[in-house]
Amino acid sequence: MSIASTLSNTAPANAPRIAVIGAGLAGLSAAWLLKQKYQVTLFESHGTPGMGVYTSDYHSNGLHSRVDIPLRIFTKGYYPELFSLYKYLGVEMESSDHSAVYQYQNTHKEKRPKAFFQYHNQTLFNKNIRLPNKNTLTPKGLRLTLSHFQFFKQIESDSQDTMALSNMTFGEYVNQQNFNKHYIDEMLLPALSVTCTCDYQDILNYPCDLIVEYLACGVMNEGIVRAKLGVDDIVPRLTQGYRVRCFEQVQSIEEKTNESPSIRVTSKNSQTQEVSIQEFDYVIIATQANVAHDILSKNTLTSQAKLLANIPVQSSSMILHTDSSQVYHAKKASPVSYIIDKTQKRPSTSVDLTKAFSSYQHQAPIYQTWNPIKPPKESHVLSRAHFTRPLVTLQSRQSVAQLMELNKRSSIKICGSYMVNKIPLLDAAVASSINIAKQMGCTIPWEENTDKPLEPLNNAELAY
Repeated sequence: MSIASTLSNTAPANAPRIAVIGAGLAGLSAAWLLKQKYQVTLFESHGTPGMGVYTSDYHSNGLHSRVDIPLRIFTKGYYPELFSLYKYLGVEMESSDHSAVYQYQNTHKEKRPKAFFQYHNQTLFNKNIRLPNKNTLTPKGLRLTLSHFQFFKQIESDSQDTMALSNMTFGEYVNQQNFNKHYIDEMLLPALSVTCTCDYQDILNYPCDLIVEYLACGVMNEGIVRAKLGVDDIVPRLTQGYRVRCFEQVQSIEEKTNESPSIRVTSKNSQTQEVSIQEFDYVIIATQANVAHDILSKNTLTSQAKLLANIPVQSSSMILHTDSSQVYHAKKASPVSYIIDKTQKRPSTSVDLTKAFSSYQHQAPIYQTWNPIKPPKESHVLSRAHFTRPLVTLQSRQSVAQLMELNKRSSIKICGSYMVNKIPLLDAAVASSINIAKQMGCTIPWEENTDKPLEPLNNAELAY
């Protein structure tokens, strides 16, 4: 066992020391913001700083690309903090075509899924317009189209009454309205399930105001974008000016009394098996809620651990492959294919990257499939990923509110996409890190001075 030392950061040598545990977007952005006034050490259990754990190489047609798993796409209306961060960092953005086709899972008699609704995107006067395809001009397709407009007209009206919506689940709201059941079950819930990477019932259990706010903010009409070079571009920009320790699994956090520094972090290196002890003035836990709970419950830090236990998580799997049989027609299908099987708790979704993003358009078709109902042919599989995502319920939101209050006075603070009153997506992760940074006296550069020049990359600081 050894006592690890801290390397110097961009902050003064006598600045307070902070450990940030977890290198997802919340941890990365928190560490990057906190380095202004603190000596920061970032702990990551994987071999590289987070977000890019499952990024894969793709070679076809003589071209090489990198593919983020899962895809990280966003719209400006619901991701203001993420857009501000990426703009300040100089991250190049790329538009995406995420028009969709909805399909029923094939039966034994049919080799491919059967499409029942499809639309394509058209830009008119700088506005994204969705137009139905010919195969949607059926009685059922027209009813679903009408139901879509009726639904959004209703939620735009109801979104003003946030107090009432915040006290009910989305399922309770849907049951109170006279919405088309086929539209809810076969189009809306599948789309929301994919967005939040969870089961249909999880969506119905969400606080209603969060779902309505997301749907009413313009997300259906705005264009979708991504960081063009993915995490390979983002992570190096966010890992400057502080120390990053990879392969470090945090074992425990021990809060010491009447001493300075007051917190002892014990970690184990998964490569060398060496156990290290390091002392800090503050600790930011930016892991998933269940991981944070496990770390804190090993000691006497029971208040936060008990609250973290109330935050549910859902597991997901993703496959990167080249099997076009996952969609109803390789050439005619929209970039995004929702595959509905009424016996399943969630849909399957395949994204044809060569149709969705111009970066991949000259390569052979490649698909990213979430929750595959029918597995792709093994010979076509390039990589697999398994991950968990936090969910929101009426109960978990109360626990998060209490955790946020504890953050204000505790030297051990919780950070993550579930720690703000939004759907736990990328923007919520950045917003949570901003809350932490402000509490600790740091400025948010794009709020202070929008004309401030970008920080240059320093290759000497990119080795972890």
